[in-house]
Amino acid sequence: MIYANDKVFVANMKEKTILVLNPETYAIESQINVTLDPSYMIYDGANSLWVPCNGGFCPDCELPVLYQINTQTLSIEKNLPLTYQTLATYNAGVVPSKIYFN
Repeated sequence: MIYANDKVFVANMKEKTILVLNPETYAIESQINVTLDPSYMIYDGANSLWVPCNGGFCPDCELPVLYQINTQTLSIEKNLPLTYQTLATYNAGVVPSKIYFN
């Protein structure tokens, strides 16, 4: 759960969405569709929410994707798929689950 720009962002792993809640009422104001298993989020302080989705576990897995979501417009600004070439260890079961900023 992340608080940014007077909104609460919650990863909904089961429904493949990021829920946007009103922080006073906790009512769902919007939802953003993403790939399977959005499990971690980080706010960069520049109106971007970064969400790595690990793609789930096979046999129902999808390729992992890193999303950049604008916390003001609630739109996906970047969708960066992590292909088999960029994620050489994917077949070994190693998938992204966290992101760090320096």
